[in-house]
Amino acid sequence: ILWDMRFAPSTSRSPGEHRHKIPRGHVQKVATEPGTRKMRITISSRPEWEIEVAQDSQNERGFFSVEDVLCSITDYLRRPITTDEWEGMPSDRQKQLHLLRHDRLADDVVEFNADISVRYVDLLGWKTVFGGLTPLGPTEWGMEVIDRRRVPEFKKRGLFFFKK
Repeated sequence: ILWDMRFAPSTSRSPGEHRHKIPRGHVQKVATEPGTRKMRITISSRPEWEIEVAQDSQNERGFFSVEDVLCSITDYLRRPITTDEWEGMPSDRQKQLHLLRHDRLADDVVEFNADISVRYVDLLGWKTVFGGLTPLGPTEWGMEVIDRRRVPEFKKRGLFFFKK
C-alpha cells in the first residue's frame, strides 16, 4: 500500500507503475493471516504510541479487515495533541510543528479540514508514509514509517494520485 498517513485511507494506492486505487473488496479482506480479533500497533519511531485496532466493519469471519487497521491508524494519528504536550515542547519544536501542520492542510485536497489543531501525525515530521506492519507477537505489530521525501511519488508538492 502506498499511503501518506496525513490523509484518509481512501487516498492509498497500489504501488507500482499504475498506482490504482485499491479496490473496496481488497480493503475488506482479513488483515492478518491467521485472522485476529485483537491487535495493537506501535510505530517504530514512536514506540510509546499504542494503536488499538477497532473493528468498524464485520467481515465474514469476524476478524480485523485491512480497512479496520487503516482507519484505526488514521483515527489515532488525527487526534489533536494536548495542551500539556504542546506546552512541554521547546519553542523551536512548536514552530516546526506549525510548518508541518500548514503543509498537511495545504496538501489536503480530499477532505477540507478547517480544524487547525496540531495533530499526532504532525509529530511524525516527514515520516508519514506507511511502511507496512511486522508481527512482533500474536497480537502485537510494529509499523514502519518512511520519510515522504525519500519516496519518489511524494517528493513534489501535492499528491501524485490526483494528476491525470
